[in-house]
Amino acid sequence: MTSKESKRTNPQKRLFSLTKTVFFTGFLWVFLFLGIEWSLGLFGVPKLIERHDLSRGFSGLVPVFVQDGQSMRTQPFLRGEVFNDQSFAAVKPPDGLRIFTVGGSSAFGFPWGVHTSFSGVLQDVLTHAYPDRRIEVINAAGVSYAMHRLNLVVRELVEYEPDVLIVYSGHNEFIEYDFFEALRERSSVTNKFNHAVSHLRTSGALHSILAGTGTASTPVSEDFSMVVERVDQVWESPAARAAIVENYRDGLVQLIRTAHEHGTRVLVATVPCNLRDWRPQRSVVGEFASDSQRRIWQEHYAAGQSHLATGELRQAVAELENALGLAPRHADTHFLLGQANEQLGQWEPSRRSFESAADYDATPIRRLSQVNRAIREVANQEGALLVDVESIFMESSENGLVGFELIEDYVHPSPEGHSLIAWNLWREMAEAQWIDGVQSADRAAFDRVVTARPSLVSNRNAVWHYNQGVILENQDHIEQAIEKYRQAIEINPNYWGALQNLALLLRQQGNAEVALEMMRRAVAQRPGYIDSLLPYGDLLRSTGRLDAALDTFRQVAASSNSAAAHLGIGQVYERMGTDEEAAAAFERAMMLEPELATPHILLGHLMIRNGDVQRAETHIMTALRLDPLDADAHNALGVLNSALDRLDEAATAFLRATQLSPRHASAYHNLSRIRLLQGDLDQAQSNLDTAISIDPQLSLVHFTQGQIFSLHEMWQEAATQFQLALQRQPEFGPAQQAHSHALDQLELIE
Repeated sequence: MTSKESKRTNPQKRLFSLTKTVFFTGFLWVFLFLGIEWSLGLFGVPKLIERHDLSRGFSGLVPVFVQDGQSMRTQPFLRGEVFNDQSFAAVKPPDGLRIFTVGGSSAFGFPWGVHTSFSGVLQDVLTHAYPDRRIEVINAAGVSYAMHRLNLVVRELVEYEPDVLIVYSGHNEFIEYDFFEALRERSSVTNKFNHAVSHLRTSGALHSILAGTGTASTPVSEDFSMVVERVDQVWESPAARAAIVENYRDGLVQLIRTAHEHGTRVLVATVPCNLRDWRPQRSVVGEFASDSQRRIWQEHYAAGQSHLATGELRQAVAELENALGLAPRHADTHFLLGQANEQLGQWEPSRRSFESAADYDATPIRRLSQVNRAIREVANQEGALLVDVESIFMESSENGLVGFELIEDYVHPSPEGHSLIAWNLWREMAEAQWIDGVQSADRAAFDRVVTARPSLVSNRNAVWHYNQGVILENQDHIEQAIEKYRQAIEINPNYWGALQNLALLLRQQGNAEVALEMMRRAVAQRPGYIDSLLPYGDLLRSTGRLDAALDTFRQVAASSNSAAAHLGIGQVYERMGTDEEAAAAFERAMMLEPELATPHILLGHLMIRNGDVQRAETHIMTALRLDPLDADAHNALGVLNSALDRLDEAATAFLRATQLSPRHASAYHNLSRIRLLQGDLDQAQSNLDTAISIDPQLSLVHFTQGQIFSLHEMWQEAATQFQLALQRQPEFGPAQQAHSHALDQLELIE
């Protein structure tokens, strides 16, 4: 071969060599990857899809049911927390009657479980009533599932040849809406790629490492419904709320049509809620033409509250109606008016007010009248069978006011409520002749079956205790709520919702160290969850762990840039004595949420301490304009008036703060100090006792108690209290001077 030929063939050899290298390198990587997958499988590392759906149920790629022998059964990673553990024949039997129930946690049977749910009752009743049919009533309800999720589930369910689809949904439409919108914009290619990756054991191992859980299985969404119950999103705009209802309406139409296209009959139910016994989550005042109009509204609202508390019912009604004339969308005013009319025996006005309170709730976790109206209209339009459960519950409740008798908490039916729903479902299906055989429902037979069913109510699990805690907390029975959360944690030590709620209540009671430990355990369950990190940071700050608190708030600010995180940063800097950094953080929070009162309140306190009362007054009055019902804003106004030596105005502001927030320990303590300055020692002691009963760890309470003892010339007791104050704040000059004076007086006596 000549030199020229060699030069001509070398590029070909180099190309072949490169191709061979790439091929063998790729083969080695694939072989290595398969080896890792095999090894992970050998050690029992699960695939990510076995524990977690990356699209959280929105892609439609992850089925609810998978084949398990001759049956279809709920996916293992979904059982118990998101869906009930249900199974049915993989091949529908010729004599089968297959009914699926879809909806959210109410249809799921929360907090009781599937046995107590109306689908569980219906299974037993229909089995007894139609002995020649193989009855399958399958509960396919998903905790916190709204209509956009239900449509994905129904697309799967219609492939299993159901005869009837029962839809009990309408409470969750304001949940996860932003997340749903973002996922709706995500491409199907991205969804499919994520779905494929989740079938690898490598993805499961990486997920475990990143989550800090090793290879142990993690619950997909433990206590998912509790997170949803505590959602803090505000829906003030009527247009935004109407858009949500319209989305629900469109989704329900789509769901019914999907079922009808597959030959499945559809029964839809309206959804009730606890109107009488559940106060609105959040009330929004709205805009006023002037500050004077806002003050007039506040006076009417406060007077209505006061008259209601003292039993002056007609005066309460008059004041509350005047308040509604100025702020017609304020949910709590409607609720209080409902209570006043109920006590007057005005049942129909009371019911209308309670319904308006639910409709105007700015955090709508119950039902909306507009949603139930949409259900009725769509059922009629699309030829679905309607069971008006809302009206049925109203007719079955004393004076037509639905409360705790039929609703366990705010929306979830009690066992009696589930039985009532089951009876009316059977009655309507029988009358519509949807079931071959018995053509009319037999109430006596129904009651016999229900009476004979084994009761599982006594089998109270962690979820039940948690839910009871939520109910008790909502009704201000704090000690009982704490006990229920503790019982839930005893059953399930990793119960995130119970850990967090217990921590928050313990902090409220001044038991900060134990609260911190509970919150630390809650954060360990959900390491990146903002709604846990924020109170965790507050507890770190209040217990003096300032560097850790600052790191926690910075972590939240980096991931979400939330105003609450910057407020936390500012409060830590304030505790560190770096006021400029604190003010900058508060101003950053103000910029992020201009309508939030809290940054103005904190800036007001900071400026009072620095002697700039003019700017402090501007911020505090702005806070009151933004939220005239904010107890902290009224407390800040009291502090401002005290600094200006306007003691009567200060006392009025502190009293208003305690009316708005009966457990506002700082307001009671501040009022105690005002009464002390006014020479009213009995009232000073009374308010101080209240403050200490709420929060024994409150700053300066020992100093104030020492001053009261000094004025009574009880020098030994005074010296003890000043010493306790110095143990908390060794550099507090007034306590040092007062302690020395008390000791001097003791020497004179001796």
